[in-house]
Amino acid sequence: MTSAQEDNFEALKVYFLKTKWASMPKCEKLRYKNIKRNHEAMLAIGRDDPGEASWFRVPLNKATLKMRSGVLVWRESLGVKNATCPITDGEKAFFGSPVEKQRGPSKRRSKQPNAGLLKKEHLKLQTEQQSIYIRGNKLRSTRSVSYTEEEEPRDEDYLYCDECQAFFTDECQVHGSPSFILDSPAPMGAPDRAQLTLPPGLEVRVSCIPGAGLGVFNQDQTVARGVHYGPYDGELTDKDVAIDSGYSWMIYRGKRCVEYIDARRETHSNWMRYVNCARNEEEQNLVAFQHRGSILYRCFKPILQGQELLVWYGEDYAKDLDITFNYLWSNKCSSKGGEVVSSQFFPCTRCWLSYTAEHYLHKHIKRSHPEEYVRLLRVGDLCVQESFPFGGSPVQRLV
Repeated sequence: MTSAQEDNFEALKVYFLKTKWASMPKCEKLRYKNIKRNHEAMLAIGRDDPGEASWFRVPLNKATLKMRSGVLVWRESLGVKNATCPITDGEKAFFGSPVEKQRGPSKRRSKQPNAGLLKKEHLKLQTEQQSIYIRGNKLRSTRSVSYTEEEEPRDEDYLYCDECQAFFTDECQVHGSPSFILDSPAPMGAPDRAQLTLPPGLEVRVSCIPGAGLGVFNQDQTVARGVHYGPYDGELTDKDVAIDSGYSWMIYRGKRCVEYIDARRETHSNWMRYVNCARNEEEQNLVAFQHRGSILYRCFKPILQGQELLVWYGEDYAKDLDITFNYLWSNKCSSKGGEVVSSQFFPCTRCWLSYTAEHYLHKHIKRSHPEEYVRLLRVGDLCVQESFPFGGSPVQRLV
């Protein structure tokens, strides 16, 4: 390269390190020369080029250059004017192109947001600003929002409104919160605790069902439809003890997970152990069902003064229970002193159970023997009948 050509690039040398300038090919020098010329032309017409031409605003020296991750950061671009590095005479003499020196600094450069900061403070601010940039796009500051997924209610979380014939979780939309009659308080383990827990208006005496032993009677005003009793108190026990007890219920916890609660001991149970099983749908006034891990009794029709409380399990309660429940329920109905007197029984041809009404036999077949139920429907021996949502059917063990 001739000395004349070198003179043409003399104005560019102040913007590059000596080693960088020495190794730069001629074509690159020509490119930067053209960029500088175009930049000055744009300034002359009142335009400020934000692109590569910003390299020519401040001449390069050791005080105006910082090497950071291989990127050149210019003092001008940082807006550092009161940094610990002194401003050189070359910087004071040159601030942009000759045209720019005549008209003074551009408005854009005069509005540096970080002016007056020390170098250390500025670099800290720049680091914080860069942390909100990803691939050149500034992220909008937004409020953090916590999302929680609502758990879907389980079947046992629902209660039933007999008036609306609809299920609900916390309260009925028409009739409000459900009505519960609580037990009278009595310490666990106290002698005769079961009778001590009787709610006001109820009495334990000999049942109206022959051979059934004691029963629970309403001696006060009529118990309204929709009233709930419970929960059923007892002790956790194993399968064999529960089947032989006659005072047990099964608590469904999930697939292949069942607990047995036994109220055989009066000192560790409540008054609900004395409620007998109904013999037919006409005398049944309570429905037993599982609610959030406990057994409750719901009054599905008014119980008049002097009437006995008689219960049967709801169909929804028994749908997930295996054949063990058939054995448990059979003993529950026949273990209090003898067989129930009935003029007629309807035996199941698929198992050892019999029923006091044909309607109840059909319900049993539907739950325990679905294939037989479908066959009977096809041949016309059965008709689909509407049943109570928590309704049940009395069952009697054949001997």
